[in-house]
Amino acid sequence: MDDVGAGYSRLSTVVNERKSVESVAKNAHEMLEAYDEAIVTSGGQFLGVVTVQKMLTTLAQVQVEMAKGTNPLTGIPGNVALEKEIETRLRRGKPFCMLYADLDNFKVYNDVYGFKDGDLVILLLGRIMTWAISRHGHSGDFLAHIGGDDFVAMVNPEKAERICQAVTRCFKRLILNCYHAQDRARGWIMGKGRDGREQQFPLVSVSIGIVDCMAPCSLQALGEKAAQIKGYAKTLPGNVYVRDRRGNKECTQAA
Repeated sequence: MDDVGAGYSRLSTVVNERKSVESVAKNAHEMLEAYDEAIVTSGGQFLGVVTVQKMLTTLAQVQVEMAKGTNPLTGIPGNVALEKEIETRLRRGKPFCMLYADLDNFKVYNDVYGFKDGDLVILLLGRIMTWAISRHGHSGDFLAHIGGDDFVAMVNPEKAERICQAVTRCFKRLILNCYHAQDRARGWIMGKGRDGREQQFPLVSVSIGIVDCMAPCSLQALGEKAAQIKGYAKTLPGNVYVRDRRGNKECTQAA
């Protein structure tokens, strides 16, 4: 699936995974109740050892967060709440902006530093966006974590760029704390690309697409446009946000 398709799928599809979580927890309990610990692997690689109790407790926590409609990692509202918010705003017919944020070079960071540190980077972006919206936005603004490293916000059009400016500048500064001193100093890390070859990758950055909804539009059209603008922002280097007004793209990079 291309970037636009994947982006729209995340924006417009509500995924209810409660039954699958319950099934995993039940099966895990049945298969592993005789063991104190379980070995965790991914792609044939050893990741670590976790107790069965810890695994079941974590699955239960995920189930609780899903029931609340929030993302299990960040506690920020997820897909269900986002779809309701978009539908409500479209019915009102008042202008608003959608911000679609996504991390760049995040897969390589996960591969090199591990998923635990990767989760901390996602938490960092979530906290920065929460802070920026609270500081520079309006009380009615809305933030959702739709999965992985993707975040979507609904904000006042007049505040959209100020919020994005705060997010990109703050993330550019704080992401340095997520790297070892050597990687931080040289500004890149060595990792494997999708072709499996070792190469240099820039530090993780954030790209944000801004879509103005000034007239009645459908959820599908809004989702597709947001994914397109975010995809375009990701083709640009560094921490950037791109605003699309009636086909005219305006790009700003974090100073």
